[in-house]
Amino acid sequence: MEKPDLQTVLQTLFTLYSDTHHDLENHTAASKWLTQLQSSVHAWEIADQLLSLDNETEYINYFAAQTMHTKVCHFFKELPPEVHTALRDSLLHHLTNRAGVSSPVTIQLVLALADLALQMEGWDTVVQDVTAR
Repeated sequence: MEKPDLQTVLQTLFTLYSDTHHDLENHTAASKWLTQLQSSVHAWEIADQLLSLDNETEYINYFAAQTMHTKVCHFFKELPPEVHTALRDSLLHHLTNRAGVSSPVTIQLVLALADLALQMEGWDTVVQDVTAR
């Protein structure tokens, strides 16, 4: 899969979650495409970009947070060690910025951070870093 642009991802999410036409073929195609995106290496960046949007749309935030959790849990080895710190800082930033956002989004981000803490070598100050925010 080539890296999709953010607008394509947003439109596909809209098709899956908000399209009022209830076209089963389009919903199935959108679901399949988003699943392929989540399995691709591009999902890291796309999820981070979606979480960085000033957007209160629940399904967009949940998809991005759940993608982050899935990537950290199952695909962490895709990332070279030199970007682990940036991923940690990004997850902490998204959690801090989403203090008032719904529980399901927060839960997925916390799970991603917990999985990262278990897998990231050299992160010896997990508790201090999380509580400092």
